[in-house]
Amino acid sequence: MIADLSDKVDYRITSYASYPHDVEIIAIVMTNVTPDDSVISKVSKYGNVTKVFSFMNVIKVRGRAKDIVRLAEEQFVSYIMLDEVITS
Repeated sequence: MIADLSDKVDYRITSYASYPHDVEIIAIVMTNVTPDDSVISKVSKYGNVTKVFSFMNVIKVRGRAKDIVRLAEEQFVSYIMLDEVITS
């Protein structure tokens, strides 16, 4: 699963997702649509939405690296980039 999504997810996030223990991160999710309430609610299933920048089509989300990688399966996600590692 992780290998299939490697073109949409920062390689550092996929690396943390493969760790045997949970790694909490803050990620920047770039979308190909303006993040409205339905998009934000879908993202919040994978982690805590901390900020939304509608004018840039960007959502900041905090959660486990394994969950953030799964977020890339959503059609509206164009790329997920690592912002910060909280715990490793």
